[in-house]
Amino acid sequence: MKNFPVLRARMPKKKDDATVQNKLTAAERAERYREKRKNDTSFKEKEKLRKRVAWQQRTLGQKEKDTLRNRKNHQREQNHLKKVRCKISMSKTVNLRPCKS
Repeated sequence: MKNFPVLRARMPKKKDDATVQNKLTAAERAERYREKRKNDTSFKEKEKLRKRVAWQQRTLGQKEKDTLRNRKNHQREQNHLKKVRCKISMSKTVNLRPCKS
């Protein structure tokens, strides 16, 4: 009689606990990378240089868009501060003239 191989369904291999514990998620890898690079002065210098070069290589359209966005953000922040100051001053005294909005 000839022995035929028994066909079995392939089961996924189980990972043992040691290998599972050594695997890091992307967030954990990023956290370790940041911690490692936090105090590395050569990395900081390279990063400054990279940002400076990228800033200089912006196109005119990018510069105009950045300027407009900065103006809008600044105006929104100033309006918010006016409202906050007005609320604070209204809460401190009773007889105040109404705040200009």
